[in-house]
Amino acid sequence: ELTAGRPDVRLQVKDISAIFDPILCSLILDNAISNAFKHGHPETPNVEMAIENIYQEAGSGLYQEQGPMRLRFLITNRVNPARPKITPDYINNVLTGKASPSGSITSDHIGLQHSFLAAETQGMKISLTQHGDQVVFEAQMDVEVVSFSLDNDQQPDEAFGFPDNLNIYCIDDSASARRLLQ
Repeated sequence: ELTAGRPDVRLQVKDISAIFDPILCSLILDNAISNAFKHGHPETPNVEMAIENIYQEAGSGLYQEQGPMRLRFLITNRVNPARPKITPDYINNVLTGKASPSGSITSDHIGLQHSFLAAETQGMKISLTQHGDQVVFEAQMDVEVVSFSLDNDQQPDEAFGFPDNLNIYCIDDSASARRLLQ
């Protein structure tokens, strides 16, 4: 779903099912893809997304059908020659709020700051680097690979084994919810 409405993104993704936080992961990766188009080369951004098993790519042969796996999410794009070079100092300044304004009305650096905070919460290691004319956003995280298939009459919650007596409660203390209770 990250590439929905973005036909120009080239994908290199393996077909696996893994357990991780889809909300935080989507926030991080969606922001990286958006930034690749927004800040990349204005005519030919050449945005690509790949998801790799780090251990398998390293030749250790540790790919398995189930169990722990370390995934690498890579989003690359061509550099916009009019933008400043991405250096460790530049990234540090953005993350600490010391970066000078970008001059763009569509960028206030908050997306990159949110991505790094979300990654920390998720236990991800992320980086944004520039190598020649390529910008590379990389995120690494440990996931649990699962293997399942649903029978025609089986519900999705049965596939993950949620107990019958599971109750989830949510307290909404927003101003609008409090007004409804008055």
